Amino acid sequence: MLTISALIRLHPAGGFYVFGQKEINSFVGYLSTWSYFVAKLASASLMIHIAVSLVNQIFPHMLAGSLLWYDLLILTLFIFLNMLNMRTGSRIQFGFLGFKLIPVLFVIAAGLYYFTPGQVPTFPNLWEGIPSSLPLVLYAAMGFEALCALSGKIENAEKNGPRSITISFLTVMV
Repeated sequence: MLTISALIRLHPAGGFYVFGQKEINSFVGYLSTWSYFVAKLASASLMIHIAVSLVNQIFPHMLAGSLLWYDLLILTLFIFLNMLNMRTGSRIQFGFLGFKLIPVLFVIAAGLYYFTPGQVPTFPNLWEGIPSSLPLVLYAAMGFEALCALSGKIENAEKNGPRSITISFLTVMV
């Protein structure tokens, strides 16, 4: 995140193509942009498939037929929604943000309600949960590169671009 912040400070127009082209050459910018595009699509497709599989396990009679068709249906819906203009897309993103906040806030509230000091272990288990949570953290971190593409639209991008990335990263880590 610090590297991306430094690159935005140097190149406020942002984006992987600009970073690669200005720092190395045009081919590296082209290659990094397409690599990011393909990896992000694969990552989103995998998360959609995991979500559809989870729904199928929780409600086995809800999804009849192949899970692949549901994956393709949801992916097509997201592609269609992303093709809409920026104003409509921002409204859709705020809606998704609201839907994502509901379970997060519920878990936080339930955790605070049911918390008792006796549940805290007396020995530190620092490394036990890290391998299982690493893919989710990496997926969340990948979204910060999208801020690079938007940094050209931010007022005073040299100063506010790196600040927005750092604040977003710290928010996710907290």
